Amino acid sequence: PARAFDASKAPKLDIAEEGESVTLKGPAFSLRFNKREGVITSYRYKGVSLLERGPRPDFWRAATDNDTGAWKDVRDRAGKDPSLNIKVWRDAGSLWEVKDAKVERADERTARIAVNADLPAVGASYAMTYTVYGTGDVVVECAYRPGSRKLPMLPRMGTELIAAPGLENIAWYGRGPVETHIDRQFERIGVYRSTVGKEWVNYSRPQENGNKTDVRWVALTNAQGIGLLAIGAPTLSAGARHYTKEDMERAGYTFQMQRHPQVFLNLDWKQMGAGGIDSWSANAYPMAPYRIPGDQAYSYRYRLAPVEGDFSVKAREKF
Repeated sequence: PARAFDASKAPKLDIAEEGESVTLKGPAFSLRFNKREGVITSYRYKGVSLLERGPRPDFWRAATDNDTGAWKDVRDRAGKDPSLNIKVWRDAGSLWEVKDAKVERADERTARIAVNADLPAVGASYAMTYTVYGTGDVVVECAYRPGSRKLPMLPRMGTELIAAPGLENIAWYGRGPVETHIDRQFERIGVYRSTVGKEWVNYSRPQENGNKTDVRWVALTNAQGIGLLAIGAPTLSAGARHYTKEDMERAGYTFQMQRHPQVFLNLDWKQMGAGGIDSWSANAYPMAPYRIPGDQAYSYRYRLAPVEGDFSVKAREKF
């Protein structure tokens, strides 16, 4: 497993609730959670900020050239056939409505936060559970449940996090070194090291960018080697960039976008394939085996952990 972890040896976890906010602390970390919004609003380790916003459901990707070509072909029909209107997923995650968020102490070392929410844009529901340990490790479990509506395929089934400025170094154990999709998995599995900036792919038009598949773990660290580690159970699809999806969709060229100091990190179960039988009809969408049907239930989980150290290939034995 990535980074040895024994919950029975975790130190004591302190919990303090005040209004809509709950703060969990261990000897070296602190985490603040907003129950109304259903997200982590601060995650710090040894005084270093790791997250400005924790995971939130994400079903959308900045449209690729193939996505755009396919949409031009189906958009007129999509007005009458909901199964073709893929754009219902654009804001489905960001506009989720949290029904309740309950905090319970499991033991002196562990707490659980259970979030139940609706996805009004698609008539579905979503649940997230955070198990927080005194070490600072956080196990995140995500579950999507469709309702009765006829829904199109999902561009992605995942979560988006906003990592703090300064976590520029990225290392991952998965396919690389270049980006991959579930229908473009030609790269070898290994341990790779880069920076968030270098992983940006300068397409002719900004679009979904830098995705990695079969990711066992991915780490974002600062110049001192302190940062955030995410471990799949068993694997993730992951991507990190300095631009939001809205930035990418509004701009015609990369130079027209303003680079944010934060890192927008996707930790996904899966993203639909790149597609491309052609680039101007519905065949531009991925083939059926590489789609994510919207009428099925999905769940996945991963572990977040604060880390300190060198994420080079030589350090592979640490994981």
